[in-house]
Amino acid sequence: RGRGTIYAYTIMYHTGDKRFASAVPYASIVVEPDDAPGALMAGNLLGVPYTEAKVGRRVELVFETLNDDIELPQWRLAEG
Repeated sequence: RGRGTIYAYTIMYHTGDKRFASAVPYASIVVEPDDAPGALMAGNLLGVPYTEAKVGRRVELVFETLNDDIELPQWRLAEG
């Protein structure tokens, strides 16, 4: 499953860690998962320009591997 709807978002223009400077600007989103109405999950919107983040857009869960120990739940726009 892993699908949901963008509930809220913010555009990040600054980062507290210079190692992530190349990632800004990006969309940090809050998603209401289809499988858990009322629950909220945060993550980043991947694979599209930050301007594509809009409340009500459909997204699907993906896992971004940072290293051998860390995988982050993130989101991409759902197809269809």
